[in-house]
Amino acid sequence: MSFFNVESFRSELLSSSAPLYFFHDDPDGLASYLILNNVKKGVGIPVKSRPVLTSVFARKVSEIGADKVFVLDIASIDDDFVKSCSASIVWLDHHDPAVVPYGVKYFNPQINGKNIPTPALCYEAFPVSLWNAVVGCFAEWFVPDFLPDFVKDFGRLLPSVWKSAGDVIYNSDVGKLIELYSFLLKGDARIVRENIRILSKIDNPIELLESSTPAANRLWKHYHVIRREYDILLSRVLKSVSDNKILLFKYETEKFSMTKDLANKLSYMFPDKFIILARLKNGEFRCSFRGSSWNVKRVLEKSLVGVRGYGGGHDVACGGAIHEDDFERFVENINREVSGKV
Repeated sequence: MSFFNVESFRSELLSSSAPLYFFHDDPDGLASYLILNNVKKGVGIPVKSRPVLTSVFARKVSEIGADKVFVLDIASIDDDFVKSCSASIVWLDHHDPAVVPYGVKYFNPQINGKNIPTPALCYEAFPVSLWNAVVGCFAEWFVPDFLPDFVKDFGRLLPSVWKSAGDVIYNSDVGKLIELYSFLLKGDARIVRENIRILSKIDNPIELLESSTPAANRLWKHYHVIRREYDILLSRVLKSVSDNKILLFKYETEKFSMTKDLANKLSYMFPDKFIILARLKNGEFRCSFRGSSWNVKRVLEKSLVGVRGYGGGHDVACGGAIHEDDFERFVENINREVSGKV
């Protein structure tokens, strides 16, 4: 049973001659783009904000000469973007159902009560690039129903024994690809664009994992630069772990944001803790929240009351940004809600 209008979405892409893809700058957003780009070649642009598609991005549409815009795994679109956009807009997402601007064609399985990651939706519409679909789904801690097809050809990329998506993410080659995808989206915008261009030309996960071509080597070279920063931060976080229910780690760096990557890793390592990774930048803490024992989205909503900031996401994983001067009060609110086991 499908939980979104597959035929209508398929028709939208097939009728496009020059698509432009805006996708969330995380592994599942990237995987969604790679799947659809296999069907219709087009420019892919990662969206690094809340994620919200604002009018700032509209000029890209006319610059590129796109006839249709596909918005992938992005939670919100501003009316100003729609008004300024010179092409029709197709929006495929799996966050909470949004207010949809007039004229936008919207596809979201959550309307029918089912949360299915965007790469799985893309693969349902176009069963190509199976390995990217699997990488993207596991990046969202989601085990897809088409996994047996992947196992036939690439079973060795999964652990011999595993019980959860987290086991795959942190103990397998599929997990290595997830981390690679995440790190390829970090750094200078020009380099990120080149990473995406190179990755879009790779047809096989083995080529990537074995680094058997100059293209794959180039991607792993970028990965190792980011990985060094990640390892330094992870070491600092682990030294700060205490018996407190809340694992809070604040850091400040102008290089790369590691909040999502670290928060995911820590939630796997410490499933009984409420994780807050907070990066200070431009007067606000940009945060990732995790907690398998809580409804993280509800904790966040209640803790934002009376605080300058915003946030949202899913039940066990959220992001947000809090004004620096309000952060202490915000953490006090989190403590209250976590202690009440929301």
